Amino acid sequence: MNKGDGDKEFVNSKLLKLISHLDLNGLLTIPLEHIRPILPFVVRGALCEGLDTSNEWEGQKLKLLQLCNRSTYSNDVLQNLTVDFGVLQEDALKLRDEQKKEMVASGSADSLLKMAAYTIAVYEQSNVEDRYRMLIREMVTLINLCELHDSRIASRFNSQLFSSVVYLHTVTDMLCYLCAELPTGFHLLDICHAMLYVPNGNKTICKLVANNFEAFHSVCIHLFHILESDKCRDDTCKGPSLEVRVESALLALCDMNRDEAATIRALCVQHCQMATLAVTLSLDYIHGSQQQQDGIDDDRKSTTAVAIRLPVNSLVLFVTGLLMSNDDKTKTWFSTYLKRESSTGSESRLFKHLSEELRTVVKSGEFHADLQSPTKPSQQHHVHETKMHCLLDSQCVRAAGLIRMYCALKAKVGVTFTQEDSNYLLLLITCFPPRSIAGARFLSLALGMLLVCPGLLTGPVEEKRVRDWIAWLAGVSLEMEHTETSSSFAEQLLLTAIHLLEDRKQDAVRLACSTLGMKINVDPNQFARIKNIFTKDVFPPQKVAEHAIKVPITKEINANMEGYLPVHCVYQLLKTRAFSQGKIHVKTWIYEQICSTKVPLHPHLQPLIQEYVGTLVNPPTTRHGFRVDHVLNTPFTEDEILRVFGKRKDAKISYDFHKTADEFSLPTKLLMLYYTLLYEENVLNNMKDLALQPNRPRRYSSSLMNKIPVKLLLHKAQREPRASQGLYPALIGLLINHLPHLCMASDWLEELDDDTSMTSSTTTIVATISRNKQASSSPTPEQLYTDLRCSALIPAPAIIHLRELSTPHMTSADDVIKFVKALTWSLPHLLDHKVARRVRKEALKLWFRLNSLVPRKLWVLTVSSLLPSSEAWAANSLPPRGQQLAIDFEMLVTDPLIVLSVHRRALQCPEFLEMILRMLPACISANKSHTISMLKANPTLAKGQNPLQWFKNRQGAAAEQQNLEKEKEKLRLAYTATLKSAAVQMLIEICGMEFDGQHEQTSSKLFLLTSRREVQCLACSAIHQFFINDSNNETAKLVSIQGYAPELIEILVAGVPSAHICTDFVAELLQEANYKKHIFAIELASQLCLHYRLAPQMAVAKLCINTMSALVTVVPKTEFCQFFNPTLGSLPNFTSAFPPLLRDVISLLSHISRVINSFVTSQHEHTTVVMDEREWNVDIDDDVMIAMQSNDDAISSDKFVCLYAKVRRIYNKIVHQNVPETSL
Repeated sequence: MNKGDGDKEFVNSKLLKLISHLDLNGLLTIPLEHIRPILPFVVRGALCEGLDTSNEWEGQKLKLLQLCNRSTYSNDVLQNLTVDFGVLQEDALKLRDEQKKEMVASGSADSLLKMAAYTIAVYEQSNVEDRYRMLIREMVTLINLCELHDSRIASRFNSQLFSSVVYLHTVTDMLCYLCAELPTGFHLLDICHAMLYVPNGNKTICKLVANNFEAFHSVCIHLFHILESDKCRDDTCKGPSLEVRVESALLALCDMNRDEAATIRALCVQHCQMATLAVTLSLDYIHGSQQQQDGIDDDRKSTTAVAIRLPVNSLVLFVTGLLMSNDDKTKTWFSTYLKRESSTGSESRLFKHLSEELRTVVKSGEFHADLQSPTKPSQQHHVHETKMHCLLDSQCVRAAGLIRMYCALKAKVGVTFTQEDSNYLLLLITCFPPRSIAGARFLSLALGMLLVCPGLLTGPVEEKRVRDWIAWLAGVSLEMEHTETSSSFAEQLLLTAIHLLEDRKQDAVRLACSTLGMKINVDPNQFARIKNIFTKDVFPPQKVAEHAIKVPITKEINANMEGYLPVHCVYQLLKTRAFSQGKIHVKTWIYEQICSTKVPLHPHLQPLIQEYVGTLVNPPTTRHGFRVDHVLNTPFTEDEILRVFGKRKDAKISYDFHKTADEFSLPTKLLMLYYTLLYEENVLNNMKDLALQPNRPRRYSSSLMNKIPVKLLLHKAQREPRASQGLYPALIGLLINHLPHLCMASDWLEELDDDTSMTSSTTTIVATISRNKQASSSPTPEQLYTDLRCSALIPAPAIIHLRELSTPHMTSADDVIKFVKALTWSLPHLLDHKVARRVRKEALKLWFRLNSLVPRKLWVLTVSSLLPSSEAWAANSLPPRGQQLAIDFEMLVTDPLIVLSVHRRALQCPEFLEMILRMLPACISANKSHTISMLKANPTLAKGQNPLQWFKNRQGAAAEQQNLEKEKEKLRLAYTATLKSAAVQMLIEICGMEFDGQHEQTSSKLFLLTSRREVQCLACSAIHQFFINDSNNETAKLVSIQGYAPELIEILVAGVPSAHICTDFVAELLQEANYKKHIFAIELASQLCLHYRLAPQMAVAKLCINTMSALVTVVPKTEFCQFFNPTLGSLPNFTSAFPPLLRDVISLLSHISRVINSFVTSQHEHTTVVMDEREWNVDIDDDVMIAMQSNDDAISSDKFVCLYAKVRRIYNKIVHQNVPETSL
């Protein structure tokens, strides 16, 4: 299709540019034959009055008159303005209405098409007004036909006026004035639509746009809308199709205004229409203008060429951009066009141009091997050919664009490369770029294309070229890593080799597709040649591992780094055990990479540590293709681990960099903590298998973990989630198994309360402290100790400093941990009764905050200072640094009950008891974890067998080993339950502790909560936690069987909500042979029935009554009073809780009375205890009876008389409780 209807350009492109900028001086220099198309605009602007009356416009009008005077056609054009356009508009409207009515009446447009067209002879003999009417009739008819949006009908219209080239300017001049004077009836867009179906229509459209230059974009957009709204979708229309007509018109407009070619191409993409036009514009206008600008001299380049020159061919960018578009509609539209073009073969202009571009780039880098070149490969990787291809830095981007485009053609279109293109593509891929960012990027793309296009290797020559190129890549990859490049080409090469070594072809293809940014389907059967080149010729397994550790670590690695990094390669090699197979140590590389980590945490470092720990604990097996007898990699030493936390011993560690503890980032410390815990867990879980190995990995010492500030690291990780993203849950899981005392639920809830407790009152306190802090400097540890020691006399400074330190918003975590020793060493001074309770409360808040940061250090110092033998009770200053403490954390783990062996005064203070009760369950939990670790660390083998014999007879010894393990586990559980029950017994003793009588009496008179009562509440709450944390109720059972003081039963049942579980142990206690156990069981059951009036308790109460009834005749006479004297007091509780038991209780009392009467009468025959009913109200004080029962010298008859009196009193009490007074 030709660009226009004539051989000569109708409207000069320079003319349109001048008129669009209204450059009249430039128009005066244009030849007269080029001025003719815009004469309607010039004449109308020069002779018609406008709204602008400024002097500047008057000067412009004079220049327009000069243009008119220069042209001989001005008078002819001026005649077209002498008609009455108002009358013409009325005729046009009338004619339009008539034609529409006629179409409606006939039901088709055939009547309009049958109208006789005006001939040129009639037009030639008519005056101006008649000519206008003839033009109006044709235009109205054509516009009405166009409104049907059916190109098949409009293309049948036959116009004689526009077919004559002689009168073309005359007709188009009149049409320009119709658009200008009658815009409502003859809109420019409608006229352009109509011109698509007449001869010389493209010239007419160009002339209309030239005289209305501001409507250029509107006309182009309207042409696309015409194409979209057309109802005809086939080629049945007369003449060219509408798409061809629109494409021809747009090309004519681009000829007139070449600068807008890119805009029209963008419209093609936006509307997914006319792909051929888009490619033509790219080839002939956009890319052509770029090549023309390349030849402009340097002075003109600064103003024109710089704006449009691109490092990559514009057509390559265009094709790649559409194929890689995120819009599926655009991608499908252009892919369909490319498939159609690829089927034409060598006739396609697009593919011819792309092939030419490929050949140009390849040949530009061709040189002979004996020439000197800065990019020539080293001699050790020499390519044995007479010709080599090297790229300059400026050509790398151009070549990379070609690679992406051809890969996109293969992925999205399925183009099959010709033999010539395949050869040139292989030459392009195997070019040698410079060592720069662009060169590294080119190598990454070239390596990716080589993997997704294995069909490029068609023969031995191509294989040899690729083999030499990959060998050269392996040599220069490490050198390019030292350059300042953001590419990850070396890591990609290593990962590809690793995947192919493990026969993971899909993973290698997926890696290449990720590099190219597109998904390409590759036939795995074509991978044999590529795999052999990588795995046999260039990258055997040992060489891959050696190459990986030579790659420098990534400095300050973080999650913001994109692409493939060395850590990806090392991870894959660890996964395949390539380092173990090649006997290569990777410990130093991994350690340095961990130490060079920044926020945010890179997601691949955690799996790297997991695989590394796996290689330390689990030796390679036949699954990895080989087996070794020992583990080659060694774990980090304790000095290396403590070096990260600033607690390294005085040992020499040689590394390429030296940092202090503050210079190590938080992700580094978290990763090292994660490694330590994970290594410990893997060693313990695999200890049964490791015990059989001679060189098994050793556990770290117990003191190592005590030196790591675990809780402080977790606190910082919570405040900075980006430093531990993905790692924090794994850390918590490991801590729960190995350090459960640092994951207590009460501690987490306390921290949560601190974070959400910033109320208005807290804000006021913070503001007050801020003002005080501005007035005075922050306290020192010595100053805090002095203020706390003197707080009995002057409490204000201590309160201010404690509030400041206990408020997280005022003091950072790193600053507050410096006050641990000052706080704990001053605790004995706070036990003075003159110290205000507010001081102890604020000290408790600071203690809780320190407990969330450095709990283990805090516990050791707290217990050490509160022991009765501690020097803190009489000290006047802080202890010197490095002073040996009475206990350490290992002692607390071994014997958690040390926590309760503090001074008696500390146990009597509620605030101090809260500290102790916070430490006690944590230490017991640590002891439990310690015992579990001991069992795992010392697995049991069958008796009488050494490890070799055990291994040979493994199946036979498995049962015996399992039985031994079960016995050890039972012993461990029994030990833990005994430890918990001992702690509960000590807490029960605290409930019965004697306090300062005078102080307690004063408080009780004021009806205040006494310290004793508060201590009892805290102790009962702790006992309740012990009970509910034991799923098997072993602790409660042991405590019940051991028993405790009877006077504390009522306190514990009332204060411990879970005491009801002791009901299950009453029956077991009643089965004991010891009468004291029976007494304790009956008293405990009576209190439980009184507080929990449920069916199970009623059964227990009935059991107790029946037991007492059975024991009346069984208990010896010498123990009769000792048994029934304490148990009789429980009977009113049974009847009060369960009235149906009243009859059984009265029967029991009657039975006891008869037995007592028989005892007394047998000793004194003349004495009768029960005389008459009036003596049932005998009243004897309980204290007298207790004293008499405990007095061995007392006459036995007197004891029975006192017991008889108590029976009567119990009877009266029960009767008064259950029988109404009216009945009495």
